[in-house]
Amino acid sequence: MIINKIETVAIIPCYKVKSKIKYVIKKSLNLFDLIICVDDNCPENSGREILKKFNNKKIIVLIKKKNSGVGGAFKTGLNYCKKINPKIIVKIDGDNQIAPEDAKTITKRLLNSKNDYAVGSRFKLNINYKKMPLVRWFGNKIISYFSKISSGLYHIDDFLNGLIAIKYKSFKKINLIDIKNDFRFETSLLFNISIKNLKVNQMPMKVRYFKSNSSNFNIKNEYLKFLKYNFYNLIRRIGIDYIKNPNPGTILLLFSFITFFIILKNFLLHYESNFIFFYLFIFFITNFFIIDISARRGK
Repeated sequence: MIINKIETVAIIPCYKVKSKIKYVIKKSLNLFDLIICVDDNCPENSGREILKKFNNKKIIVLIKKKNSGVGGAFKTGLNYCKKINPKIIVKIDGDNQIAPEDAKTITKRLLNSKNDYAVGSRFKLNINYKKMPLVRWFGNKIISYFSKISSGLYHIDDFLNGLIAIKYKSFKKINLIDIKNDFRFETSLLFNISIKNLKVNQMPMKVRYFKSNSSNFNIKNEYLKFLKYNFYNLIRRIGIDYIKNPNPGTILLLFSFITFFIILKNFLLHYESNFIFFYLFIFFITNFFIIDISARRGK
């Protein structure tokens, strides 16, 4: 295999996927030019199992001595890609929840588009509602809603989707230090793509859940982390989009902010209302959304 002819690379983070990974690799071998399996200090020794079962130059196995999370494993694969310089990199989950065929489709679409990044969406197909656990469905919906606001990517609806593809030349514009290693990995990647003004689109995909799958993701435990992270990202993006890079939206936001406090002050001096702050807050937030959505569409 000649490295400089590699066009598509699939990175598969491996952690507790010994029973599924062989099938995923077999399905992926004919779909991608190179497969990078990252054993994230898997207690089942997934990496060694892959080396035993496959003797193929299209498969690279990287074994980490310390677990770093799905994001850390993917970043390890991304760093290896510096030796290869491929056109497209796609992430596939080792537990077979993402069909390799879907990964191939999203890769092909991205390759033939002007976009820099593509992500799958479970919410575009109504049939997925019946297949996905109710808590996961609504939990992901709520987290994705806040992520829309913090990132400004209002056209994306699934920020926790594991099916992602990125053009390598675009990936080089992103600082991997800013990308989270844990379950916030996909969300943080989308946020950094947004502030770099890279183009992103999404593709509907079918949900694949199996009774044997035991996800380490716990909506209840991770919910507060995502809320704090998205609030921080929102403040950071406002600073980048409207203060560091002033535009007409900056003037409108400043005017809205000043109006908010002037009206609030007058009402507090002349009227008694327990709800005036709430009403004015809704007014300010509505103005922000209108201004922000208009500004983002203009990019």
